[in-house]
Amino acid sequence: RAPTTAAAATREAHELLVPGGGGGHADVDVSPFSCELLETVAAPAFAARRGGDDAEARVARLENFFSDESSLIGKSAAAVRNRPRVFVFPRKPKAAATPCDAAAAGSECYARLWAPDGKAELRLFGCRPFSDAAVAAAAAAFKIDCAVVARRLFASDFFARGRVETCSGFRIDRDDLEALGAPSMTFTTHVGMDFGGRDATVVAAGLARTAAGGFRRDGFSSRPVSLVDGAEAWSEMFGGLDETAGPRVRLCLVAPDGDPKFGVALCDARLGARRDLDANWVLFGAKRDTAGASRALGAWLGRVGKR
Repeated sequence: RAPTTAAAATREAHELLVPGGGGGHADVDVSPFSCELLETVAAPAFAARRGGDDAEARVARLENFFSDESSLIGKSAAAVRNRPRVFVFPRKPKAAATPCDAAAAGSECYARLWAPDGKAELRLFGCRPFSDAAVAAAAAAFKIDCAVVARRLFASDFFARGRVETCSGFRIDRDDLEALGAPSMTFTTHVGMDFGGRDATVVAAGLARTAAGGFRRDGFSSRPVSLVDGAEAWSEMFGGLDETAGPRVRLCLVAPDGDPKFGVALCDARLGARRDLDANWVLFGAKRDTAGASRALGAWLGRVGKR
């Protein structure tokens, strides 16, 4: 039976030239189809406490996510039938359905997901002349997929064993901050507060308690953050923070999977001498640019701060 698409034709032609069996796991610097290596894209390490530190486990999670309807790689590439964890771009040669398809412009490449030397990575190989834009689009899609998987693991640990209900602190390290991916949006909020004659340090401790827990009305849960070897990375994520400012409260907010507002939000709030509450926010996984996000989160922080 003749192949129905150009991608299938190329794929089947190459399969005739490659001995079956073995899964191609011994390949090192060339693809299973002896194509030119175009780019190697590493998957960030996940924190060991979330069970994602093992490279093979990371590869398995990513491969599983490629079958998810929200996966950009899954939408753009088709699995090669007799080669484990090998995919062909584009899935639909005649339809610019994704950024990867649009950038491919008739060219074709293969991607291989694997874990050599304890590192999870995607290798992109070109079979036909493949443009730099197409390679960049495929690499960007993989990085976004990695971030989604990381946020799901992050959220799973966030909600594990009733920790939200007990208002316990949430430990975040440098690997977490890197694996969350590129922020969807950043902003600042300002709230005037009445300390009621209390010291700012006391007010900050109270805020950390009242801002912890599940907030059904707002559609997310919040926990105070305890940084582990990530203070510098945390500051850099917010574009640099004034470490000499008043008492601070660090918070992590997690919304249900698929929520359009955000997946994860990080907040660095400081209580100033003028009896005000200034906060820097970083949001990840927002499905759309919500102009009301800053107002809603600022109002929430002000509300819990005044309890």
